[in-house]
Amino acid sequence: MNTLTISNIFSNFSFYKENYLSLIHDPTHYFTPVEDAYIEAWPAAKKSLVLGDLLQLWFSEKWLLNDSIQNLFDVQSKKRISVLSQDVYVYQITGNLLTGSNQSKAWSLKKQQGSDVSLDRVVKFYAECWALNRPHFNFLVQNKTA
Repeated sequence: MNTLTISNIFSNFSFYKENYLSLIHDPTHYFTPVEDAYIEAWPAAKKSLVLGDLLQLWFSEKWLLNDSIQNLFDVQSKKRISVLSQDVYVYQITGNLLTGSNQSKAWSLKKQQGSDVSLDRVVKFYAECWALNRPHFNFLVQNKTA
């Protein structure tokens, strides 16, 4: 399997968005390795994240951060409303489950680059990661066909 980079994924982001469901149900695509994508939250062991993990976390809006709040005016109700702009996608978390301290990385669609971020609750992100449903992957069959 070819290893993807975060910038590869976001340079083809519309493809991943359109084909999300088929990609996460196909084990050969789901388990595509992604460079520098992982969660390492002490005292738990480091867990590498693969393409399917990231797509599930991002498109279920679990690993998205609010980049900005736009204040808009609703003409019909004549009230000001706030719209959250969610275009920052977390792909790497290094931290401590007990203290919550962390140094994480996320990709901004607006800026088209990665940046360092600090998350509020590492435990929340850790739990969401471990709750993912992964397709069954038969490594013996995969190795025979390769």
